[in-house]
Amino acid sequence: MSHEYAFEMATSNIRFGIGVTREVGMDLADLGVRRALVVTDPNLVKLAPVATVLESLRREKIEFAVFDRVHVEPTDRSFQEAIDAARFFLYDGILEVEAGVPDAARAGLTIKGHQVVASDSPWGGGQGIVIDWDRGVLQGGSDPRKDGNAAGY
Repeated sequence: MSHEYAFEMATSNIRFGIGVTREVGMDLADLGVRRALVVTDPNLVKLAPVATVLESLRREKIEFAVFDRVHVEPTDRSFQEAIDAARFFLYDGILEVEAGVPDAARAGLTIKGHQVVASDSPWGGGQGIVIDWDRGVLQGGSDPRKDGNAAGY
């Protein structure tokens, strides 16, 4: 009796080597990305790797914002802060806000002098799991603006 076995492993592309960070902008441009959120921490944002990424994005004319408040041990609050960071985007003096931002918030921004434009759809979403080592539990949360869930076991 003949048996056929197959094995497939689909993964993201991973590059190693000198200079690959300079290619981030090119890779995102190839994917059609026009805006990016660079997520880092308060220390790394001051160093060459992040500067290299930002220069790569500029070279490809990709608009970007930097979120530099990542925590080593994330909490539910820091997860939410990171998710919320993607809800607003400033470019050329125009503040583009996600469609789900309440009208009252948009009106308040306009009164403060911002030119506000609503995006057609949510830009991002997130799921996160925080490990509470002291209590031995996992806490998960999912951004309600998008589909998905957070599950840990």
